[in-house]
Amino acid sequence: MSVTSIDKDFDTLTLTLVADFDAPVERVWQLWADPRQLERWWGPPGYPATFEEHDLTPGGAVSYFMTTPEGEKPRGWWRITSIDAPRSLEFTDGFADQDGNPVPGTPVSTVRIQLTEREGGTRMELRSVSDSREEMEQLMSMGAAEGLQQAVGQMDALLETKGRRFKLQTQVTVDGYMAGPAGEMDWMRFPWSDDVGAYIDATMRGVDTIVLGRKLAEGFIPAWESRPESEDQASIDWMNNTPKVVISNSLGESPWKNAVVAGGDLAETINRLKAQPGGDMIAYGGGTLVSSLIAENLLDEIRLFVNPTAIGAGMPVFGARQELNLVEARPFACGITALHYEPR
Repeated sequence: MSVTSIDKDFDTLTLTLVADFDAPVERVWQLWADPRQLERWWGPPGYPATFEEHDLTPGGAVSYFMTTPEGEKPRGWWRITSIDAPRSLEFTDGFADQDGNPVPGTPVSTVRIQLTEREGGTRMELRSVSDSREEMEQLMSMGAAEGLQQAVGQMDALLETKGRRFKLQTQVTVDGYMAGPAGEMDWMRFPWSDDVGAYIDATMRGVDTIVLGRKLAEGFIPAWESRPESEDQASIDWMNNTPKVVISNSLGESPWKNAVVAGGDLAETINRLKAQPGGDMIAYGGGTLVSSLIAENLLDEIRLFVNPTAIGAGMPVFGARQELNLVEARPFACGITALHYEPR
């Protein structure tokens, strides 16, 4: 655990958290300065953040929301008062309404982040000063100290990550098939409950590249470009605006907007993409691509949405023995269960 101490001082109206990291100051600073990396830890486990504005300049605005396990989206705001990259950051912090405006009568704090070199690593001190004892007590009763400690506790894993993470998210039957013998998908459970959407939103945080096989791309990209009425506007915009890499040895160039073609050795291609700067990558399926990614151990996360239907035969997710570690099993109200694995 990176957090070494957390102290509540009601006399000075100050909450102080100290954390030590085995990483240089510049690397820890990136977890504040890059909104995609900030999203991966700001908010306790199960409450991922999405940053809509992120202007770390004096007077700049930062706005975000957290998605709860129930799908609710409480919002917050920062106003930057000072910055000395990569050493310190100071901002006021408060609650926002659904339009991102400060909510009158709710607690407002002044937060200062200080990063210093310590024993080859970095010490981070976060001080949050409330305007009054009443407001500090209100924040503490809401679990602010525990939530902050849990959130900062996630930073270690991000600092240890080498390069981008590559995730697989795919629907499967209860007996392990991605599709029927002829590509049938009529076994999928609909409609989805709201908790499925909240889980998917959390999975997508920090992702900035979609990886597709050619066959899947031929249906996937035009389907989203048609702006389907069954999908919400935010999902449509994200799917269309997120850059895509189509894995193919038969296409010379991409016939689609915002997509490039990558061919050749699959492992070399994926490892080259993972070594590039940027956020995480995700694949959504495609039988040949998925089987190859799993067989060559190129995935960092495997997220299977298990539908409560067995079909007896079809296109399997796994073509051979594969050793995995279960990270989480999450059942949803509609009957689907998400199984989150990582390669052993």
